[in-house]
Amino acid sequence: AGAGASAGSRRDGADVGAAGVGTEVGADGDGVDVVLITNGPGELTSWVQPVAAALRARGCADAAARTRVSVVLTPCPHASGAEPEAAMRIADSGRVCVAGDFFRLLLFLRGAGWRRWGFRRRGVVVFLGGDQLHAVLLAWRLGYACVIYAEEEARWPRLARYALRSPELLVKVPQNARERGSARVVGDLFADAVRGGSADGSAGAKFDASVLPLANARAGVTDTDAPAVADAVGHVNSDANVLTVGLLPGSKLAKLLIAVPFMLATADALVKILALASAGDNAASRNVRFVLPLAPTADVDTLARCARAESNEYVRRLGWAEADLEDPAGELEVCAIRTRAGTRASVVRASLHRHAAPYEVYTECDLVLTTIGTNTAELGVLGVPMVVVLPTQALEVFKGGAGGIAGLLCRLPGALGDFFTRRVNAALLAAAGALAWPNRWAGREVVPELVGALTPETVARACASLLLEPARLRAMPAELR
Repeated sequence: AGAGASAGSRRDGADVGAAGVGTEVGADGDGVDVVLITNGPGELTSWVQPVAAALRARGCADAAARTRVSVVLTPCPHASGAEPEAAMRIADSGRVCVAGDFFRLLLFLRGAGWRRWGFRRRGVVVFLGGDQLHAVLLAWRLGYACVIYAEEEARWPRLARYALRSPELLVKVPQNARERGSARVVGDLFADAVRGGSADGSAGAKFDASVLPLANARAGVTDTDAPAVADAVGHVNSDANVLTVGLLPGSKLAKLLIAVPFMLATADALVKILALASAGDNAASRNVRFVLPLAPTADVDTLARCARAESNEYVRRLGWAEADLEDPAGELEVCAIRTRAGTRASVVRASLHRHAAPYEVYTECDLVLTTIGTNTAELGVLGVPMVVVLPTQALEVFKGGAGGIAGLLCRLPGALGDFFTRRVNAALLAAAGALAWPNRWAGREVVPELVGALTPETVARACASLLLEPARLRAMPAELR
């Protein structure tokens, strides 16, 4: 298994997996194993799925080539718990190693299921998220080549072949590694996945947000039901004067506990601001609908728990919005969620296997309110205007931000662990710089990034300032692209 192109040659980002397989797949008669190693839900859906799909599309992973795709999950403090199920849809014949079995696999090359399957003599380990050292060690243990997809840093250029996101990373690789062809630019996997139309390489059904109910409509009412909408919002609505705002609270429980009640409270505040703008005869004011795409690794039950005070202490402590689930108004909705103030958001499944592709949902939005993470990269590639938020009133919920001694202190039980977690996370944020991917890539603020002890009203005003100024809203996609 080896890289077949010279260092720095431009290849499509989907070539990351194929880069390590080469052209002699299965030539030795016993086939080749391609082991995709990753950790979090964002990397699994945005990187692993398109790489596996590209391998199969190129004929690198099929019965004729005798190439098997396995997925190895490594420990991740931010994992949602649904990663193994998602990985099962990617790997061949259920060849998934869950995070809890990773170190057993590393030490003994066996674990639940792996004892039966074993590994072939020839293969390649492809790193697609997590700790690069995990991929290097597993490749060494298996005797395989190692290909690492690097977005920001090439840490082990003497021990692995590197597939780099951008030419800027190439200059950071030692010259001898570049000369021997063990590092080359392959492109942006986020961009490949998004521009390909889906995270798994298949085509999704067209998502039409105009059939979803308005923010203050009653259950079952859509903007195509003119008389009912006129009764609910005071005037007959048309698609020309409706703004669609996406709410992306993330997929990890730690994020959902904070982001779900915060974003719903922001939606309440935004509805009030837009109503006041309408009362003032602002020609730019419009009605609004909210859409909340569930991440592929999230579920409705978790969403409901995060929105209720009895199951989410942060709703009670911080006084943010509490909400309840409602029955869906149409086939595009999984359900709806309505705050106690009456604001309604359509919950849709952000997965091709659940009615709507996430990227088609995103592109229907005039503006997206999102947490930090993979979402910001995908929205940036799509050119969807966004406001990125990170409320810091409850930093103790994010336990996995640091490693080493600081990480151990954060994991102490009770109030002591919470104290260290708040201090460590505050220090990490202070040193982090930009958090949204578009701002990090550009080296400047391209999208609003609000971090700190935020209030829903402050964020709602930031969103309204964009929604009520079409020129600013139209300018952002051009900057993102």
